[in-house]
Parts: sequence; C-alpha cells; structure tokens
Amino acid sequence: MVDCWTSVGLIAAVFILIYFYVTRNNDYWSKRGIRFIKPTPLLGSFSEAVLSKRPFVEVFNERYLELKPHGFGGVFELLRPIFMITSPELIRDITVKSFDHFIDRRDAITSTDADPLFSRSLVLLKGDEWRVMRTKLSPAFTGSKLRGLFPHISKCAERFSKFLSTRKDAKTNPIELKSAFTRMTNDMIASAAFGMETNAVQNPYEEFYQFSQNVANFGTLRTLSIMCFPNLMAKLGVSITPKKVTDYFRKIIKATMEFRTKENVSRQDMLQLLMAAQKGQLRKEAEEDIGTIGEDAADSKMHKIHMTAKKGDAGRVISDEDIAAQAFIFFFAGFDTVSTLLSFLAYEMAVNTEIQERLRDEIKATFQQGLSYDSVVNMKYLDMVVSEVLRKYPPNMTTDRTCVKNYKIPGTDKVIEAGTTLYIPIFPLQRDPEYFPNPDKFDPERFSDENKANIRPYTYLPFGSGPRICIGMRLALLEVKLCLIYMLATCDLRVCAKTDVPLKLAKTARWIVFGRGNGIMDLGECTSGGGSLRNHLFAWQDYCVFAVVLLVSVGIGVFHGCFKGKQKTTSEFLLGNRKMSYWALGASLTVGFTSAVALLGNTAEMYNFGTQYALTLVCFLLVVPATCYLYLPTFRSLQITSIYEYFDRRYCNKTRLLMSTLFVIQSLLYLSVVVYAPALALRQVTGLDVIFASALIFAVCVAYSSLGGIKAVVWSDTFQFTIIMAALIMVLIRGFAVDASVSEVWQTAKSTARIELFNMDSDPRIRHSFWTLIIGASFYWIAMNSATQSSVQRLMTAPSNKHATWAMCLSCLGMITIYSITFYLGLVMYHHFKDCDPLLNKEVEATDQLLPLYVMEIAGSLPGLPGLFVAGVFSAALSTVSSGLNALAASTLRDILAGGFRYKPSDARGALISKALSALYGVIGFALIFLVMQLGGILQVTISLNGMLAGAALGTFTMGMYIPWSNAKGAIVGTIVGLATSLWLCIGAQVASFSGRLSLQRRLVGTDCGNCSITVPLQPDLDLVFDGYRISYLYYSPIAFVVTIVVGVIVSGLTGWEKPASLDPSLLSPIIRGRFKRRLKVIDLNSKDSGF
Repeated sequence: MVDCWTSVGLIAAVFILIYFYVTRNNDYWSKRGIRFIKPTPLLGSFSEAVLSKRPFVEVFNERYLELKPHGFGGVFELLRPIFMITSPELIRDITVKSFDHFIDRRDAITSTDADPLFSRSLVLLKGDEWRVMRTKLSPAFTGSKLRGLFPHISKCAERFSKFLSTRKDAKTNPIELKSAFTRMTNDMIASAAFGMETNAVQNPYEEFYQFSQNVANFGTLRTLSIMCFPNLMAKLGVSITPKKVTDYFRKIIKATMEFRTKENVSRQDMLQLLMAAQKGQLRKEAEEDIGTIGEDAADSKMHKIHMTAKKGDAGRVISDEDIAAQAFIFFFAGFDTVSTLLSFLAYEMAVNTEIQERLRDEIKATFQQGLSYDSVVNMKYLDMVVSEVLRKYPPNMTTDRTCVKNYKIPGTDKVIEAGTTLYIPIFPLQRDPEYFPNPDKFDPERFSDENKANIRPYTYLPFGSGPRICIGMRLALLEVKLCLIYMLATCDLRVCAKTDVPLKLAKTARWIVFGRGNGIMDLGECTSGGGSLRNHLFAWQDYCVFAVVLLVSVGIGVFHGCFKGKQKTTSEFLLGNRKMSYWALGASLTVGFTSAVALLGNTAEMYNFGTQYALTLVCFLLVVPATCYLYLPTFRSLQITSIYEYFDRRYCNKTRLLMSTLFVIQSLLYLSVVVYAPALALRQVTGLDVIFASALIFAVCVAYSSLGGIKAVVWSDTFQFTIIMAALIMVLIRGFAVDASVSEVWQTAKSTARIELFNMDSDPRIRHSFWTLIIGASFYWIAMNSATQSSVQRLMTAPSNKHATWAMCLSCLGMITIYSITFYLGLVMYHHFKDCDPLLNKEVEATDQLLPLYVMEIAGSLPGLPGLFVAGVFSAALSTVSSGLNALAASTLRDILAGGFRYKPSDARGALISKALSALYGVIGFALIFLVMQLGGILQVTISLNGMLAGAALGTFTMGMYIPWSNAKGAIVGTIVGLATSLWLCIGAQVASFSGRLSLQRRLVGTDCGNCSITVPLQPDLDLVFDGYRISYLYYSPIAFVVTIVVGVIVSGLTGWEKPASLDPSLLSPIIRGRFKRRLKVIDLNSKDSGF
C-alpha cells in the first residue's frame, strides 16, 4: 500500500511540475502592466494556426488588429512571451533610432557544433560580430558588383523561358509554376552564388537540386522543439537543417574556394566576392538607396551611423567557415523566397491580364534598347509591379529583434527588458486598409512616383528596415525581375480550370506560401508546335478493343451465373465442383500471378538495372515440384475449401482466425495497389482517369466473379491470358519493326553493363545476385503458390492430383513465357531510349510509365494496337483482382463466419453469402484506392507484405505438415514473430530510402536530349544504415519462413511438445506420414466439417 501511494505521489508531482512549467509565463505581461492576448495552454496565442486549422497569416493578422489601437502588446509563441509592435513610429524607433538596443535577432536556435553554417550566418550573428560581418559584406551587394552577376542570372532566366516555350505537352497540359520556379531559382543561385552550372529546370534529379530541396526541410517536431526549448535544443546539438544537407553544401563551398585559391582561378560570382571581402579587397562604393520607403533624412543618417566601422574592426579576421556560412545563408534565404515571389507574380499576372499586357509592352521596349543591368533597374512599371507583389505577399510575415539592454518606450512608463523577443508584423501592416486602401486589390499604381511619397513610413517593410534590412535584397529583386522579363517576353500567362481563384494560402506557420492549385496555369501563346508522342490518345478502334475485352469478361460471368449451373451451391461457386480443366487452370494460375504491376515493373527492371533479375525464370522451375509434392497432396487429401481450415484441424481455431484475418487485410491492400499502380501509369500516356479506370476494373471483376464464381474466374482468366499474350507479342513484333534486331538490342544492353546473370557475390545486401534470386525468389514463388488461398483454391478445383500437377506445369510454362517477353521488352525499350532517358527528360514521372510510353511512341499511330496493349495490362489487373475476390469470399465464409462465429448456413445460402462477400470486398477494395492515392509511399511496402505473409504462412504450414511435435502456441507465436521480423526489416529499409540514406543507382542512361543534363549522384553513407535494412527485399519471404519455424519450434518445446500419436496422420505430409503409423482417423468428406 505504501508503494502504491508513493507511485501516485510521484506521478502527481510530475504532473504538477509539468503544469507549473507550462503556465510559468502566463502572467509575464500582466506583471509588467502590458496589454496582452491570453494564450491557449501549450499552444500560445496562435493556437488555430499551430493546429493548422487556419493559415498563420490570418491568425497573426487578427492578433495585430487586437493590439493595434495600443501601439504594442504581448503575445505568446507557444510558451514564449513575445512583444509585438503595431505602431509604425515605434518600429522606426526600434529598428533605426534606438538600434543599439535591438541590434540582435532572436536568441540563437542552434549551436555552432550542431549547425556550423547556419549558426555562423549573418542572420544569427550578434552584436559586434554581426556588425563587422555586415560591414565587410555590404560592398559585395552594390550595383557595380551585381552588374558582374547579371550575365549568370540572365542566362538562367533565358534558359527557363525557353523551357516553358518548348514543353512537349504545352498545348494540352497546364504547368505547376511553383515547382518550375523552384528549379529555376536553384539554377540561378547555384550559378550566381556558388559558381556551379546546374540545370534543374530540365533535370530535377540533379544532385545539387535534390539537396537544395531539403535546405528548409525543418520537420514539425524539430521546429516545435526549437521554438519551445531553444536553449536546450542548442545544447543538445539539434540543427535547423538536416546534417547531411549542411555537410554537402559545406563540402562544395570549401572545395570551390580551395580550388580557386590554389589554381588562382577567378569567376564573377558571389562566392568570389565573399572571398574578396575576406581578404579586404572590396572597395566601399556609393550605394543606391536601399532604405525603407518614407525614411527621412535623419533616419537615413542614423542608419549609416550604426553601420559605420569601429576602431579595431579592420583587424577582425573572416574565416573560411564564415565565408561558407554566408554563401549557404544566401542560398537558404533566396531559394524559396525568390521562387515563391515569382509564383505570386505569375498568379497576379494571369488574373490581371491588363497589367500583364502593360508590363509586356515595357519589356518589349526594353529589349529593343538592349537588355542590361541598368535597363532593368530603370524599368519603372516592372518595379511598381514587383513592389506591389511584395506588399501583398511579403517574403516573411514578420521579422524579429531581441532587446539587448532595457528600453523605455517613448511617451510611456513601459520598459522592454533585455532578453525580450520582439515581433515586427510585416504582413498585417502591408494589408492594413488604413495604410493601403483596398489592400486585397493588386494595384501597382500605389508605387508610382506620385503615390509612393504618400505611403506612411515604416508600413512597407518587405525586407525589414534599419541596419538589419536584408543584405541580399537587390540580388533577389534582380533574379525576380529578370525571370519575369524573359517569361512575359515569350509566354502569355492565363488561369486555367485548376487555378484557385481567389488564391488560397497554405496553412503553414510563419511563411506566406501557396496552397494547392494556385500555381497551376496555362501558358497560352508560348506554346510551340513540338507536340509529344504521349499525346496519341485512344482512337475509336482502341476503345472498341478495350470494350470488347471487358464485355467478354462480364459475359463469361453472366453465362456461368445465369445459364450454366447458376452457381447454386457453395462447392460450385467456390470450387467449381472440383471439375475444372487443367489447361484452363494453368492459364488462370499464370495470369493470376502476372499482375499489371509485374508487366510494367519487369520491363522497368531490365531498363534500369539490367538482366540479373531474369534469373527468376529458373525459380519457376523449382515451384512445380515444391508445390505439387511437398504441400498440395496434404491439402487435397483433406478436401478443404479454405487452406486456413488446416490450422483449425492441426492446431486450434485461434491459429486459423489469425492467418485468415492477416490474409484478408493483406489481400485488400494488395488488390488496391495492383489496380491503382497500373491505372496511374496508364493515365499519363492514354488519358484514362485513374479513378474511372480503377472503378471499371473493380466493377467488371465484381460482376463476373460474384455471378459466375470460380468457374467464371478461371475461364475469364483463360481469355485474359490470350489477350495478355496477344498484346505482348504484338508489341514485340512492332518493336522488331521499329527498333532493331535481337543482336543489336543485346549489344546496346551489353555496352552499358546491363547483361548480367551470374553475380555470385553472396552478400545478402546485394539487391539482385545469383543467390538472392535462387534463394529469395524461389522461396517467394513457392510460398505464393503453396501457401496462399487464391492459388491453392484454384488447384483444389482440379479433379485429381495429376490434373493439379499438369495445371502447375502449364502455369510454370506460361509464367516463363510472359516474363521472358517482358524482360526482353525492357532491353528493347532501353535500346529505343538509349540516347535520351524519358525520366531525365520529364516525359514520364515514374519508371512504370516507361512501357506505356514506349508503346504509344512505336504504335500510337496504329489504331487498335494501343487499345490491345491497354486491354492486356487491364486483363492482368482483372485476373489478379477476380481471383483475389473469390479467395477472400471463401476464406471469410469458411474461416471467419464458420470458424470464428460458428455460423454454418445451408448450401444454397452459403452460395448467396459468397456472392455478396465477393461484391462487398470489391467495393472495399475500390474504396481503399483513395487511401493508396494519399499514401503513395506505402506501395512498395504493401507489395512486399504479400511475400512476407506468404513466407510466414509457408513456415506455419511446414511446421504443421513436417514437424509433428509443434503445437498451437508455437504456431501462433512463430507466425507473429516471423511476420514482425520481416516487416521490421522492410519498413526500416523504406524509412532509410525515404530519408535518402538508401538509394538505388540505375545503370547508365541516355542524356543526349538537347535540354537535360546529368550529374553524378552523391553516394549515401551506408555506414549510417543498419545492415539489416540493406538486406535484399527478396530475402523477406525466406526470413519470415525461417524465423516462423525456429521460433515456433522453440516455443513448442518450452510450452510442451505436441504428441505425434495424437495427431490425425492425414494432417501430415505423405512424405513423413508413414513414419507415424497410427490408426487413421476416419474423415467423412461429405460431413459438414469438410465443406458445404
């Protein structure tokens, strides 16, 4: 009892401490007599924004309006008290007149050790360190220096406009400009700041761009932790940007500096200017006015006084680390700022066409005079347009300062204490109707020479104000203006059906960013006549071929469901009365395992990685003896409908329910994936809508599988096998006619090291080798044929073991044939695209779209052939889904309803329930399509789960049939541990892959596309990845198999061995049955326990 009360007291104490910590600052502002906005516990004054219920800018604007009448007030950023200024006059006092009291930005949010670049940047430097760095760097941003950068920026902007005007799908597809602007900004800054020539506009796979995308990838948990516990996070070494990103940029910058110093190489870019500043070689020049609009002479003089160098500053040394930090922060600050500003500009130009036309006239006039740095600076209307965009959509919603010594607010008795963080609300000021009438209207005339003077000082602050104003402002504006100039010179921006009008802001804290859909626009007049072979959409002949395939499949179901047999009994619906033809079963098994994912994936595998995977053909030869002699005889001797009934007889009903439930969950996810993946792949090249295509597949499958049962499934599979073979053969013949002979294709593949069959390295971490395929793939296919309901159920429909064996042999032959054709097509595809990779050229978005693209290119002009190909792909999906629906109905009826709920309907009612279950699972499978659409990252995990569950099931069946001493507890625990182990390895590998620590390196691909470039990708540091996560995915099935058996046997021994003498010998494999001679228990195959 004492221990109990002690525990209660400790828990209460912890909660009390947490409460006091969370509420310790709630009275912070009331103690100081400052009006404040009451915070929500833990979430502060901006709770709706923190919870992403509303855009941050909206909530922030409301807080500004609440405090505006008072000139200032207190708010809370989560747990942290913040002093918000709403008076323009007080903003002037703090940012200019009393700058020495507010010289610093907010407290450091990272440490030098954790983030050596960000922490040493001009943004976070404090006091004299900041002033020295700022003074030395300021000459690098004068007009004369920007003239030197002008050619680099202009080149990138011109290249971007050419990209827009020569898009192959420009006539049919609008473009998402935010993404395009981001890639263009990457190229601009890489060239102007780092001296690197990149081309992410055409090649988003470039290494530099891939890392630049992660520069501002903060992560929600990390951001909240830094905001709530800045000092603790700094001490713990938590960095703002991912370490691998800062390490990459640090390495590039320092290597470039060392090369230029050693080789005495000079280039007119920002890095060279920073190196010159380091050596004190930059001359201080007269600067163009960069002050805030409305800043008076006294303020301007005060501004310059604060920036005047002090005695001893000249002796301060700027290190290489300092230079690297400044180069990095210029990229960090400009990368998203410029692209976002351009996105808003494009949006406003598309919405306000009359402004767009007036600006285009000025651009044309400027080009006639000659485009130069000076001519861009003198473009008055362009400056008005950009200034208005900066007013309406400032790069930052707010800026901040930290009080370094107590400051008494003029005209009051209130004191801002040292250490207090201040907010200067940029967005609310620039959207305040008192300062900018009708603030939501886009009106460049606000910034005409006549109207500019009427703007109230310190209400227009897009880049801040005072000595801490953004040092890279001129560079950013030059980039924005040049891009807009070239774009409007060649393109007519228009809104399209997908553009959100009015614009929607994303619900993202602290930044003003696009919501989904705002940046999607038509480019009108800039389209060219290039066209694209992808635009060969279906002709009426293609639709006819496609429709015939679907109608025949449904007709087979109607025939068997309404005319022949009518599927009145459960045995007839689920097992075809065990009288199915072996050759039809062979075809059904073939197409059942030839999913659309396999058709598209096999060709992509050969294209990307070479022929090693073709060794899987050998594995098919091992499947027949393993299935027909090791497992199938036991199932057939028991005459069961669901293979999971075996576990009830051998172990217990709990084992049966566990395995059948896992099967149902896995099958539903898998069916959704094998429908969605090909529908998505075909959409881009055929124009078929993903949802429509998915709904069509499920509707057809539900129709014929629920009407005609297993007979309709098998005979439809046979028809679909014919269609698949016809489609593949026709594509192959067309490929021979268009491309090259076998020898030429082989030579092309050999020249790029794609021909490989006997990689004998036994390292299990190699994705595909001789051993991973012979061991891993063999286990996978044996498990899929011997331990899955959909496969064994069809084999159970054969009239005898001999017929089942013949069916397996034909299935093996069919699989080898189809897979061989798809493997060869992958090599033919590579020969066709050897000079220009469609992935790099952005003609396709994923590798599974390569085969559809290839077919449309070689056969798009032949009416009917594209329709036959699409019909073949859909047939592969139909066969997989239909067999899955029938298997799900059988397992649910026999294992869950009968085994779990002990519900045993009559034979006729059981048939009706099976039909209803088949239809129900079709609806559920289609509904899951919407989940798969949102969680695209789980596709490979879901497909891998197919093999993992089959591997664990095979291990459990093996224990039951070959280890008579194993018991129910061992079977359950072994299955769970085996599946969990392989699932852990699979998910760990996926997480490592998503984070960039694991990546697949494709073989050499063609880059001579005329508009794309290639870089050597940075190899991930594999030492940071757990070796288990690097194991080939093909080993997941054998790992599940082995772990299941080992753990199952151990648990069986620990909990008491099963006595072989108590077992029914028919539950053991015939191979070992003779060793346990006992009286056979009589099994009445006509009893209710053996079927319906």
